Amino acid sequence: MKTDIKAALGARVRELRRSAGLTLEELAFRADMHPSYIGDMERGQRNVTLENLAKIAAGLHADPGSLLKTEPQKARSKKEKPDPFHSLAHALSKNSAADRQFILNQAKALSRRLRRRIK
Repeated sequence: MKTDIKAALGARVRELRRSAGLTLEELAFRADMHPSYIGDMERGQRNVTLENLAKIAAGLHADPGSLLKTEPQKARSKKEKPDPFHSLAHALSKNSAADRQFILNQAKALSRRLRRRIK
């Protein structure tokens, strides 16, 4: 039986994205790609390059090789908190990649400072 590698990859990325609680837009932002590219890839309509596979894996905080595995992953616990920067990333999605990265870096630095003051 022949496996459609593009469909299998797309299904795996969708599974990992959903288990991480990410929208298409959030993953696209993290991977510095267009949401329609991610959507096409998840539907098996894109032949993904190695560079883009690495960017998508980084956006999912996953090993690129894990995207090619077909066994299901353990679902994320409902008690786990989502990444606190998801909503910020979504709100900033219309800015340039450089501007988004600058703003996120500033937000992370501010968060670290606030945590130090609370302790």
